Amino acid sequence: MNYRILLFLVCLFSACNLINPEERLPAYIYLQPFDFRLTNSNQGSGHQKITEAWLTVNGEFLGVYNLPSTIPILQEGKADIRIDAGIKDNGISTLPEIYPFFLPYLSNTTLLPLQTDTLLPITSYRQDIAFAFIEDFEADFQLFTEDLDGNLLTKIDFDTEEVFEGRRSGRITLTSNNRVVQIASRIDQKYKGLLDKGAFVYLELTYKTDVELGIGLIGHYNDLSKPAERLFEPILRPRKDWNKVYLNFSETAFVLKADEYQVAFVAVLPPDMDIGRIWLDNIKLVHF
Repeated sequence: MNYRILLFLVCLFSACNLINPEERLPAYIYLQPFDFRLTNSNQGSGHQKITEAWLTVNGEFLGVYNLPSTIPILQEGKADIRIDAGIKDNGISTLPEIYPFFLPYLSNTTLLPLQTDTLLPITSYRQDIAFAFIEDFEADFQLFTEDLDGNLLTKIDFDTEEVFEGRRSGRITLTSNNRVVQIASRIDQKYKGLLDKGAFVYLELTYKTDVELGIGLIGHYNDLSKPAERLFEPILRPRKDWNKVYLNFSETAFVLKADEYQVAFVAVLPPDMDIGRIWLDNIKLVHF
């Protein structure tokens, strides 16, 4: 064969391989929903709402996935897997975030092409976090008793019928004669040091509500000439079913830069309603 023809065929074959390289076959990981576990009795309810998994394989971040999910992995061989538990920041679907107070799930496996490894990620609260308070309305006294609106009829009552967990929940009732509620955690139990050891502050809350509900912080200052400041954010929309939400108070606490804080609720009955109710349960203020 003429060497020029042979050279042409070799080049043609090489070019074909460059244009159409052999495709790698993926391995697969099937991620089940997270199993959350309490590690001691001082952490309150174990109910969580982990909606996504943030997946890292061999140090490479591969994305955020709804749970459960089957994920193709273009790697093979031994793999170090890290799965971080994801939540919706402030309950907003477009704001997925890693929840900073949960431990990542770590696993080792061997990835083989076209083989599926099933993982059940497990997580717990980190040991280096603090619960400023936990209010589950199970005790005979409650935390949210500071009246801010001057109307003692707008308050949080115990409810034994509409209950998410345990024996009781908290209930606010607004009527045509009592349309506004502003109530806060006890003034004699203000919380300090929320940002001393880290940049994250969250309020975990299980709720359902007939009306919009504003939640925020009241900042108090050691300088007595500086008045307390209130910052209500975010606003929770009406919801018929119980829902777990993680409210990010990190920026709110930073903006206030207070020495001590209270947590507060505010709601107004719309003019087209004669009665509206808000139910609350398993409230936790969490920080480092």
